[in-house]
Amino acid sequence: MKTMYEKANLIHADLSEDNVLWFEEYCYLIDAGQAVEPTDVNALQLLYKDCQKITDFFVKWKNVRDIFTADELFKYITSCYFNDEIANHVIGRVVGKTAPPQK
Repeated sequence: MKTMYEKANLIHADLSEDNVLWFEEYCYLIDAGQAVEPTDVNALQLLYKDCQKITDFFVKWKNVRDIFTADELFKYITSCYFNDEIANHVIGRVVGKTAPPQK
């Protein structure tokens, strides 16, 4: 996800366990026809949803250790460390409950 974000300037935008192939110790993401650029108006929300889905997927694997939370993965991919108000706004938009950040 980080490579896709940094090298291809894309966010998958519909990531699920069906879009992850595992081969020789590497994950490959497929089916990226709906991918968006990080400048898309919904990019951060879509990326956070992808982070939620992929962390949930790996949590189900009982032999996988040291899994990022969705928040940690989002921060790792974007290198963005928002203050709590901005982070809560982005996360709130994902779950559909938010008010705009105060200016």
